[in-house]
Amino acid sequence: FFFKQQTAYEISTRDWSSDVCSSDLIMQHPMTMIASDGRLSKPGADVPHPRNYGTFPRVLGEYVRVQKVLTLEAAVQKMTGLPAKRMGLADRGCIREGCAADVTVFDAATVADKGTFDNPHQYPVGIEYVLVNGEAVVDGGKFTAARAGRVLRDRKSTRLNSSHEWISRMPSSA
Repeated sequence: FFFKQQTAYEISTRDWSSDVCSSDLIMQHPMTMIASDGRLSKPGADVPHPRNYGTFPRVLGEYVRVQKVLTLEAAVQKMTGLPAKRMGLADRGCIREGCAADVTVFDAATVADKGTFDNPHQYPVGIEYVLVNGEAVVDGGKFTAARAGRVLRDRKSTRLNSSHEWISRMPSSA
């Protein structure tokens, strides 16, 4: 079948999970960005999806280290630089002079999500430091009291491809 570029909502409503080959191809596509639509929840309250606590560690642990669907470099780019470019955030998603110092320091050999559907309120492992705007919000694996984040608005979206073009041919699961 052909995969037609659509809005993120239209793509997220499709059930790709039943076809591992299709899921892998979608993840590997150069325009695929890795993100979470999880909402904030008070630890221990509600029953959120386990990826609320571990979307990125899941990709780094399972799809990079275990399944080798992506390289570490490709996964990090899909989590940082590519979304920042799409959102027009020139000072985000990169490490260079003049950019915001948003940095996550993780151990590629151990980073993993721990949340399950039965017990979703579990923080990931293998992340020792997180800097937001240059300020430590996770230090030595422990949360600090820092509130360094701020709302980022779409500054000037960069179209990665014109809408509704045929962008990839993928095999059917038939």
